Amino acid sequence: MVEAVDRTVSLIEHLARNPEGIGVAALARRVCLAASTTHRYLASLQQHGLVEQGDDKNYRLTSRLYLLGLSAAAGLDLEAQARGSLRSLTEQTQETSCLMVRDGRHAVCIAQVDSYHQLKIAARVGSRQDLRLGATSRVLLAYAPEAEQEVILQQSPVNGRTKRTVTDPGSIRVVLEEIREQGFYISKGEVDEGVLAIAAPIRDRSKEVIAAIALAAPETRLGIPKVLEGAVELVLGVANELSLKLGYARMDGVDVTRAA
Repeated sequence: MVEAVDRTVSLIEHLARNPEGIGVAALARRVCLAASTTHRYLASLQQHGLVEQGDDKNYRLTSRLYLLGLSAAAGLDLEAQARGSLRSLTEQTQETSCLMVRDGRHAVCIAQVDSYHQLKIAARVGSRQDLRLGATSRVLLAYAPEAEQEVILQQSPVNGRTKRTVTDPGSIRVVLEEIREQGFYISKGEVDEGVLAIAAPIRDRSKEVIAAIALAAPETRLGIPKVLEGAVELVLGVANELSLKLGYARMDGVDVTRAA
């Protein structure tokens, strides 16, 4: 048992030193294990959502380990806290809510609560999305270091999902600036036709944005001006509450009327 723990820790440490990913054979050599044994350990870590295998067949750590580290540092179970916040948001709005974190050039859904409506927007835990697309993704990108933003914006062109999708890097920069100014973002039909999403940042005690919370629903329900304004207030309120639990001071004075 102790030997298994030691091997697992060693694997995680070597994966952490290779954020771009590493193949089974190379990793096996570094931890002095047979390739078959290394693959078995990686499969187990992957089953628990701690490791992922990319299209290049290399393995890398997922954002779940980062979240576990944040939870330990804050003395909290972040995912458990988030689920409570998401349930509260969904109960108040009857719409789907989710929490996403940044993982390299993607946003990853780590928790969600489905809408109570028969017609609803589905959010799948573990799903990934380009940081240049969607409400939560763009909120996470808006608060990323400027140099990293530029690298992401200059990568291969983003494919337009709908007629409303903003794909031009210059236009996306303007959107990111607006997000930082108003403290939230509303996406209307940019990823899927007829879908509206509201997202706001989650900060920790270091004031860093570590996640984004979002509410998603058919635009026909959530796009009504008074409903939308109320939903923005709720999303911001839940984002503030979750940030407070992580040691960040409440953010007041956000002008939600700009969402209309």
